[in-house]
Amino acid sequence: GESTWETSIKSLRWGGKLVICGATTGYNASTDLRYLWNKQLNLLGCHMGSKFELIEALNFIEKGNIKPVVGKTLHLEQAGIAQKLMESREIIGKIVLMR
Repeated sequence: GESTWETSIKSLRWGGKLVICGATTGYNASTDLRYLWNKQLNLLGCHMGSKFELIEALNFIEKGNIKPVVGKTLHLEQAGIAQKLMESREIIGKIVLMR
């Protein structure tokens, strides 16, 4: 999103790719185009993957190749609290709701 855009662009290495999956902090991102052509950067907009890709990603997690960052674990009854934590951006990582 807008608040992290400049840092995201500047953090890319030569030939790097930035995948944009949303704009929760705003839609008006500004880029110095010299970063794009000088560093040969790639920008890609993406919604989500297919069901096959989800299953493939879960296999990576099961094998320990991907370790998701869990910021908070709450009971399902605390879903309202989880929503407020996401909206306030007080949590780094995923919020897991358990039964």
